Amino acid sequence: KWQEQRGNISLAMLEVLTQGDIYSGFTFVLGFSLVFRTSQSYLRYWTAATSVFEMGCEWSDSCASILAFSTISKFPHHDVLVFRHTMVRLFSLLHGMALEELANGEADWEFPLLDIEGMCKERLMVLTSGLAQGRKVQVVLSWIKAYITQMMDCGLLNVPPPILTRVFQELAAGLVSYHQAQAIVIWPFPFPYTQLNLILIQVYTIITPLVI
Repeated sequence: KWQEQRGNISLAMLEVLTQGDIYSGFTFVLGFSLVFRTSQSYLRYWTAATSVFEMGCEWSDSCASILAFSTISKFPHHDVLVFRHTMVRLFSLLHGMALEELANGEADWEFPLLDIEGMCKERLMVLTSGLAQGRKVQVVLSWIKAYITQMMDCGLLNVPPPILTRVFQELAAGLVSYHQAQAIVIWPFPFPYTQLNLILIQVYTIITPLVI
């Protein structure tokens, strides 16, 4: 008002915005926009959190199943032990790669892995190469499936195939949950809607003192 009295600005153009009905309508639009924005952000947060936990549950249960199936193997104990240790390390690597991909390099901590030095050096080189960037989960998952198939073929895993199929189903279910969480990471909240909220808030901040 002081600036208007000095002739520096004119508030006449704002009279339309400061009318009661128009201001109330504008406030309603702003409130609706913010509530919708908050609800969608809340939904995205819990969808991502739930998907990550479901991913871990599916893969841990798959690993537990494959270890349980190996207890009835007729192979020497040493061979079965090597298989079980390898499977646990592969599943640990799978979960670690999934968390790393979801963090998108922005995490302030390192995800723990179970005895990563016990893995084949050639495989680790594949994961660190540029070709595996963004596809580390799929690469490790293919290793797990191939290793299980090889152990079935050689007879170390002698459970009926229909029962063993559950392991692959849980692997696939975990991958689906991973992609659901990854979709939220890749696709942020729509930029135009975010900018609309910012503009509405700025306009509200400017005209509210004039109305009051």
